[in-house]
Order: sequence, then C-alpha cells, then structure tokens
Amino acid sequence: MFPSVQSKALLATGHAARSCMAMRAELEQQPKHPLLLLMAAKACLQAGPLHIAESIQYCRRALEVTEREVGHAWLHGRAQGVLGLALVYAGRAPGAVPGLDPQAAQIQALRHLQAAYHMDSDDLHVTYNLALLLAEARRLGEALQLAEAGLERSAGSHGPSWVLLVQITTALQRHEQALTLLSAALQEAGPLHATTLLRIQARLQDAQHQPAEALRTLARAQAAASAASTGENTLAEQQQTLQVWLDMAAVLIRQHAFADAAKCISQASSSSAPHGGPDLLCAEGQLSEEEGRVGEAVRSYQAALAKDPHHSPSALALGTLLAQPGSHQEPSLAEVHLLDALRWDPRSHQGWFQLGQLCRNQKQAVAAEQHLRKAAALVLTAPILPFRDLPFLLALDHSLSV
Repeated sequence: MFPSVQSKALLATGHAARSCMAMRAELEQQPKHPLLLLMAAKACLQAGPLHIAESIQYCRRALEVTEREVGHAWLHGRAQGVLGLALVYAGRAPGAVPGLDPQAAQIQALRHLQAAYHMDSDDLHVTYNLALLLAEARRLGEALQLAEAGLERSAGSHGPSWVLLVQITTALQRHEQALTLLSAALQEAGPLHATTLLRIQARLQDAQHQPAEALRTLARAQAAASAASTGENTLAEQQQTLQVWLDMAAVLIRQHAFADAAKCISQASSSSAPHGGPDLLCAEGQLSEEEGRVGEAVRSYQAALAKDPHHSPSALALGTLLAQPGSHQEPSLAEVHLLDALRWDPRSHQGWFQLGQLCRNQKQAVAAEQHLRKAAALVLTAPILPFRDLPFLLALDHSLSV
C-alpha cells in the first residue's frame, strides 16, 4: 500500500527529509501513484528550500496523472493547491528553483490556488491560502471576502482566518474596526494564535501613540507564547518569542529608551538559536543607528545580509543609512541595497519612499516622482504587520487537505 505506513509516520512526526527519501524509493515502484506523488510533494515542502524544486516536479506529475484518469478529480484539486503552495515557497526562496522569477512564481501560485478553490470551495486550507496570497498582492477586497467565507464555513472557529481578517482590516486602514475584531478574535481563535493577535494589537496601539499600552500588550503576548508552548522549544516557538522581544525593542527605541531596548534585544538573543538570525542582527543595527553608532549599525546590517542575502529589512535599513548626506558613501551603493530590498519585497512602501528620496537628492526628478507616487499608493494598503509574517497552511495528514 502506498504511501507506506513508515513514510507517513516519518512525515507526521516531523522527519520530513527522511519521509522524502522513503517516498522517493516507493515512487520507483509506483511512479504514477497520485496519492503517493502528492504526499511526496508535501514531504518535500516540509523538508525545506532544498526540496522545493522536487516538490514542484511531483505536483506536476500528479496533475498529469489525475487529469487523465477518471475518478481522480478531488486529487486533481488537491494537486493544484499543493503546487500553488510550492510555488509560493519557491518565490520566497530565491535560487530554490533555478531560473524562476519570484513575481512569476506568485502569479503561477495564484492561478493554481484559484483552480483548487474552484474545485473545492469548502476546503478551509485552500480558502485561507488563496486569501493570504491575494492579500499579499494587495487585492484586499477579494481577500476579505475569502477570509470571511473561511470564518463562516468554520462557524467562527478557524484561527488563521481570524488573524488574516484582522490583518486585512488594518491594510484597509480601518484601525478602530481592527481593534474591535481583535477582541472577538482573541476569544474565538484559540491560544495558538493569541501571540500573533496581540502583536497586531500592540502595533496598532503604538501607531496610535500609546507606547505604554503597546508594551503591556506585548507582555501579554509573551505570556501567551509561554502558555502555548509545547515545552520542546521548537524553532517556531523560538521565532515567535524572538519577534515579541524585538517588537518590544522597536517600541522602546522609538521612545529613546535605549537601555531598555538593549535588554529586550539581549532577551531576544537568549531565546533564539545560537548566534541569532538576520532579524536579531537588524534590530541590533537599528539600536546602534539610533544611538549614533553608525559604524556598528552598518556592520550589524551587513552581518544580517551575510546570514540571509535576501533579508529585505536589513537591505532597506542599510540602503537608507548609506543614503544619508553625512554617510560619505557613494549614492550608487545605497541604491544597490534599496533596489535589493525592493526586489525581495516589491510592495515595501518604505523602500520606494527611500529610493524616491535618493533620486530627489540626485536631481533625478522624474524617477523621484515615480517612486514617491508608488510609495504613497502602497502605504494606503499596508497592513500593520507584514502579510509575509503570516504562515501558509499545509496539512500533513493522509487526507490530503492542502
């Protein structure tokens, strides 16, 4: 029987790479088994960026098989959904699929997720994933309808849809309505989503010039993260705790409470994997920059980009810093970093604004106006927390819900 009990058990217990190997061997015996192809595709996605190209291959093979054979329409829809997710992940991991342009990957992903949704509009995972991708593309009206549909179909119990609905509402600049929705979401979404919801609430409070309230809310977010912990200190749990500490640091930096911000960054460092990651290094750079230690800030941003060459916040921060009149750097160097930031996050209104300012300082009036207009348009649809901070959903059980 394929997939085997062993390969499914490996996937269910978090051993995705070993599950990939097991299913690869099984596919040598049954190369056109649609269920096995889809499970292998899911295992490859779970195994990380190095396996994304293989996942896409399995999905395309599954589509070919299910399109030809009678009685496999439901599997064809599942294959569309998994392929859509694989393309989303490919677009976020430059180089994972050689020659694939990130924006082209998003367009293809949208097409496949829409096909999956049209084949089974009751699938909550597909509905949510399509809504999130539309939200990222700033097609907020369509995304809002799907997020609301997901909540309706789940009788208000689908936590990810609550989070997405709140996020879309902030992107529509309805902040008071978002705060009202947050109160309901915190009651209905469940403890697993409380930390993210409280981070959103804190950002809204900070945007309304209520830093003390924001810090109290982030303290609640830390407590929520601890309450939802499995006790295994997984990477996902470490990342969630890290982000809350860094949110606290950001609020304190804006208040010029640099000593307290440094303590939060230190706590973030101790809660994350050894040596930290690009988010932590970027926060260290921002603190150094605000304290006037420009050289240290540059080194922190460069270290973040050395860890992740596609870390848009660090590229943006470095480009912005180097573009300042007193930086004694060639404007072309700042432009390189700003363009890199926009290549990896083309809907960053901050990136377009800084590029426009740089062009204005260089007397490039036409380019400056174009970039500043783009920034002004994008800020009107910017969520309080980046949509990219929300996860896409991939069910790993053998029911093949996407």
